[in-house]
Amino acid sequence: MRRSDREITDLDEIEAILRAGKVCHLGMVDAEGLPYVLPLNYGVEREGERFTLYFHSADEGRKLEVLAQNPQVCAVVSQHGEIIGQGLEACRYGISFESVMGFGQVELLQDEAAKTHVMQVLMDHLAGEKDWQFLPENVKRTAVFRLQVERISAKRRATPSKPA
Repeated sequence: MRRSDREITDLDEIEAILRAGKVCHLGMVDAEGLPYVLPLNYGVEREGERFTLYFHSADEGRKLEVLAQNPQVCAVVSQHGEIIGQGLEACRYGISFESVMGFGQVELLQDEAAKTHVMQVLMDHLAGEKDWQFLPENVKRTAVFRLQVERISAKRRATPSKPA
């Protein structure tokens, strides 16, 4: 990381950023070597030092085709704050932010119980913990996949008036 002064290594802080986010940009590479990036809702679980991100989609489409060809992905969650800067020189401006970037291989889940668990995690993350109900026909026609993050990094640019 070029700016080590902005690096976040504390796993609790990384988890807080992941839990605060609602959209993850999932970067993939198709069979022709072209990048394909999609904003997706996600859910997150942490077990010790390992993070798992969960996603869902329709059970067909380009995203699933690309993932079947190449399951290696890069996932980015970011939160943006306020503009930072002063004066009239444009290059003295920036924006406060927090971001987490993770790499790994996506795995499509087929088991109905696993799919239901993932959908529960997604709904808990997006709408708050509840005893969500899922109709079997909806579970069946929903594609669910997970990313067990193998490498992770995070960084923050704090607002000067609000230190990290």
